[in-house]
Amino acid sequence: MHHFQQTGTDDPLEHAQQELKAARLELQAKNAELERARNDLENFLSCAWTATVFFDRELRPTRLTPTLAQLLDLSPADTGELLRKLCRRLDWPSADAELRSVVGGAVVPEREVSDLQTGHQFLLRLFPYLNAEGETEGAVLKLIDISDYKLADQRLLEYRAVFECTGDMIYVFDRGYRFILANKAYLECHRVRHEELIGRTVRDLLGPAMFAEIKGRIDACFAGEEVIFESRYDYPAKGVRDILITYTPLKNGDRVDRVACLIKDMTERTQLEEQLRHAQKMEAIGTLAGGIAHDFNNLLTVIAGYASLIQFNSQGSEVASMAAEIQGSVERAAEMTRGLLAFSRKQEVNLMPVDLNQLVEGLHKSLRRLITEDIELAVEFSDAPLIVSSDKGQLEQVLFNLVVNARDAMPSGGRLSIRTERSQLNHALITVADTGVGMSREVQDRAFEPFFTTKELGVGTGLGLSTCYGIIKKHNGVIELQSEPGAGTVFSIYLPLSAQQPEAAYTGGGDRWETGNETVLLVEDDETVRTMTRLLLQHNGYRVLCAKEGEEALNIFAEQGDGVDLLLTDLVMPRLNGTELCLRIHAQRPGFPTISMSGYPADVMSRKGIAATGNYLPKPIKPELLLRRIRETLDAPRAASA
Repeated sequence: MHHFQQTGTDDPLEHAQQELKAARLELQAKNAELERARNDLENFLSCAWTATVFFDRELRPTRLTPTLAQLLDLSPADTGELLRKLCRRLDWPSADAELRSVVGGAVVPEREVSDLQTGHQFLLRLFPYLNAEGETEGAVLKLIDISDYKLADQRLLEYRAVFECTGDMIYVFDRGYRFILANKAYLECHRVRHEELIGRTVRDLLGPAMFAEIKGRIDACFAGEEVIFESRYDYPAKGVRDILITYTPLKNGDRVDRVACLIKDMTERTQLEEQLRHAQKMEAIGTLAGGIAHDFNNLLTVIAGYASLIQFNSQGSEVASMAAEIQGSVERAAEMTRGLLAFSRKQEVNLMPVDLNQLVEGLHKSLRRLITEDIELAVEFSDAPLIVSSDKGQLEQVLFNLVVNARDAMPSGGRLSIRTERSQLNHALITVADTGVGMSREVQDRAFEPFFTTKELGVGTGLGLSTCYGIIKKHNGVIELQSEPGAGTVFSIYLPLSAQQPEAAYTGGGDRWETGNETVLLVEDDETVRTMTRLLLQHNGYRVLCAKEGEEALNIFAEQGDGVDLLLTDLVMPRLNGTELCLRIHAQRPGFPTISMSGYPADVMSRKGIAATGNYLPKPIKPELLLRRIRETLDAPRAASA
């Protein structure tokens, strides 16, 4: 039985019409609400950035978002091919099986899949499509593009790897000076674990003194300024290091709430710069020594010449003994000059036959002066001569460098041994051994590297052993190192033996001087050397024509060339040097006897483009040796033509 609302009329039909109208209005309202909901859903799906597709129970697509259609290049007519296209585009071979599992009520975990065509990466999610009664009517697939996230993750990993792997120390702290982040290098230098550091303050870790030094700079960085400065800090793991600190503000909007600190270890660079400056200073000293040696050798030549004349003219008297003492002092001064040049110069290899026994013996006094009195020097020579093809000056430099190293390794004294002997495989062996502090394996591995040194800053250049290595290598030799901490060091130098014989050393002819009556053209720009040499030659019977430079000598030779028997010339002179003078004279008279001499070391002459070759005598020259060489040179053509 129906109950009708009282409407003011008793007509049942009218009541029914009114109720029908009310129901129709209610239905229209609900349809409008459903239409609005449908439109809202369509708008939501159209605007959704996720690619979504709805499948019915037969896996037929019923609805998809424009994002998915755009992803797969689908038109409305292609929706029937959607599942096949999905399988072809994505690396998802189990698509059909997994969708059917979801329709059947199973739970399928989300996974990452890749677009095989574009390389994009997606997060794929599957879940059931339920109706109002909670029954499964199909499946829903969502693809969320995570390519940018993956790229960001990759870059974050790369930045993290750089952050951790860099040798520079990096840390980040907040406005309370509390550590937020620190890399491996910083943690290792402070010997602290990450979890122990985070939350501590910079003042707590570095100490009040260091924090007071840097606080003003930190506050300037919090004010927005990048701050760069140099400092020095004693790290628990590395000791005192020279560092370059950079504070960089990290902003959150307009406010700096964190500071990143980059610390670069500048210690090795500082040491290299200091060593380079020291090496340049040593090179300058070497250049200066070469120039001084020239003047000094000229002075010694004059002193030796006059002392010899005095000694010869006063034989048997006390004056002769005094002159002999002067000669001995000249020899010692010449030896010291040669040692200084050997220690400081850098020159091209000039290989000549050299007896290692004689070379070491000749350096004995200089080496003795080089070491301290509390070091015993023991020298042992091979029984037979050891002839090698070498640059005598550079081998002397090697020995000087090794002896200096040995001296520095024995600050409290000890024993230095130098030994020459014949080795196997037709090689000569020079051994330099000390009883000093020795070297660790790590130091030995780097001992011959340029600029590597264990000495205090400003004491060693780190060039001594690398120079030795380079010189021995140029001589086709080998230098080896054996050492133990606290047990001393042994350097072994192997040089190929030579079949050539060195020029016999002239030891003087006693009271007998070589004389003659020939005419000598003497060319010397130093007046004192020129005067002494003229007197020496005239005293021994020679007629002497003097010139102070090359052009004057050529004029004399042009006028009196037929009466000149020998040219004795200095090599380094203004305008026309001795080498060019000899060439000009040989062009006029091939084979004309010449002797050249110089007080400059060979490396200085090489830089000047002058070759110290042929019949050459280095200053200071013993008067006996000069007279003997003149006599031999004059007699040589006669002997050849006899």
